[in-house]
Amino acid sequence: YNELNELLDQVDVATEIFEPVLNPKGWKQLFQAIETENMDSEDFAFLMRGAFASVISRNFDSNIGVSSKMEQREPRVIIPLLDIFNHHPTAPSISFDAINGFGTQDDEGRSFGVTVAKKGPVAFGTELFNYYGTKPNWDMLTTYGFVSSNPACQESTLTTNLAPSDPLFSAKKDALARNGIKAQGQIWDVQNGKEPSKLLLPYFRIEAMDASQLQNADMAFQGEISEDNERRAKEALKETLGVR
Repeated sequence: YNELNELLDQVDVATEIFEPVLNPKGWKQLFQAIETENMDSEDFAFLMRGAFASVISRNFDSNIGVSSKMEQREPRVIIPLLDIFNHHPTAPSISFDAINGFGTQDDEGRSFGVTVAKKGPVAFGTELFNYYGTKPNWDMLTTYGFVSSNPACQESTLTTNLAPSDPLFSAKKDALARNGIKAQGQIWDVQNGKEPSKLLLPYFRIEAMDASQLQNADMAFQGEISEDNERRAKEALKETLGVR
């Protein structure tokens, strides 16, 4: 969510910077063959978003074009031809290393090999697939326009909200706050095959506490409070996950 908002901010900043420079009048002066008299601010913003989408959806991490004297590599580059391959979630048929796989380190003539994984000849008409990386599906969707069926990409979020109607709301809110957890609108990252945050179950332990247990609320972060509390906490967690 934060990364998406940051990207939107980048687009807005770029639009503000470039519109005065590349406004219809400026475009007309630079490109006499392009009719831009009817282009307004909204049209320009649309084109700017399209430019960002084109670059983001077709870029790779690479050292291409980066001098060996430079300490940091450019993380986003577009590689002609390689950007036309579709993504396969589990069995790509080509592979390449555009970061460390250069056959030459000559800054003026860098190159790298592309390997076709299939053994033997490739039949005419056979589609070759690339692999865009193991990224969470929100990243796949916003970057490439689709989600992956690869289980490693199945990442989502949970949002928990302590009920304000709970008579112990204030005490539970304070107990959560002492450990950096919001009583309202707490967002948890959940990814397939990985353990969730170590604070997630303690949150539900505190949510399930009675008045006597709240006196030692911080114990929820160390382990089970009681069998009954643990049972109710895990039931609430299971129900929340099921709904999500």
